[in-house]
Amino acid sequence: LAIALMAGMLYQSRFVLPLREYQGAVAQLEAVAQSLDPEAILVFNEPATATFSDTFGPPLKFMYGHDVITIREDDPTFLSWLQMKAQEEKRPLQLITVEPVSPMLEDYFVLEPTAFVPSRFTHLQSSFTQFPSVIATAYYGLEIYTLTQSTVEAAQEPLFVDVGSLDSAYIEAGFYGKEPLPGPITMRWTTGDATLEMPDTPASGYQIEVQAKTSRPDGVPERVVTVWLDAQEVAQFTPTESWETYSFFVDLGEETAVSELSFHIETFNPAQLKINSDTRDLGFLLDWVQITPISD
Repeated sequence: LAIALMAGMLYQSRFVLPLREYQGAVAQLEAVAQSLDPEAILVFNEPATATFSDTFGPPLKFMYGHDVITIREDDPTFLSWLQMKAQEEKRPLQLITVEPVSPMLEDYFVLEPTAFVPSRFTHLQSSFTQFPSVIATAYYGLEIYTLTQSTVEAAQEPLFVDVGSLDSAYIEAGFYGKEPLPGPITMRWTTGDATLEMPDTPASGYQIEVQAKTSRPDGVPERVVTVWLDAQEVAQFTPTESWETYSFFVDLGEETAVSELSFHIETFNPAQLKINSDTRDLGFLLDWVQITPISD
């Protein structure tokens, strides 16, 4: 009977036994650790319902000796204490994130881009009706920023946002997660209304460059993207099936501080069109944006 039970268990486990969960995870974690300052206090900033810091914080603390702090509420007093602690101990503060950063953190610190570490972890997909037999991939586009004391006035220099890479400091709303596609180009899909945050640097004009494309199915025509600075429409372009760089100059007439760059486009939904199971309302793919303020 015991032999029969063991044989039955082995048979039922035939899908699971050959599969290797989290293959290569240690090497990828090592790549993250190598991108960090060994003396850094690590900061995670996420909502209370998120688990990103619970996934990466413990191994970075217990395997690599970093102090780890997770900020889940807006508390300027705590940020002041954190800054004082880092100064007293002469240690850098480094933020690890995969999602947009809270405005409070952006107001208090300058986020200096330090490293981008794309990580992919394989795991068995959960199943409630049968034995798990499918390997799923979890993608984390880890962004590392060094936090320094915020200055009163930002320098008037070009702002380059590498969307899908080091972009969490600039994304305000309307973007889906980073696309885990092979190759050097990083990107995100937009929704119908997508907004990037800009530094409030007064300028009389802006040179704006955008690298974008679309991937619309047959029968879904290309759509125009309108570009807005705050509440003013300033340009239009029509993304195609290949990566193109669109450039336009915006003359504001007088020194003006602009806080938002927005894109508006009519979306399509792959699931509703019965193309695949993707239920997102998709606008266009954005690779990077460069914004150069110009003053008279």
